[in-house]
Amino acid sequence: KKTFHWEPIWNIDKAIEKTVEWTKVYANGGNVNLCVDKQINEYYNYKQAYDLYYYILLIQNNINKL
Repeated sequence: KKTFHWEPIWNIDKAIEKTVEWTKVYANGGNVNLCVDKQINEYYNYKQAYDLYYYILLIQNNINKL
């Protein structure tokens, strides 16, 4: 994390939840591709909101320094 300045977007609970969701779909013979596509979309939507929040905080911090 420190080397690449990387932070996870989903916490461990969310990651496990998504793994269990995928496993249940697979075990029940469901459409795994559809499940994975849905999860990827959820992740990117969450990431966009996270990034927006992060940039707003950066802007606020820079404004406060003026």
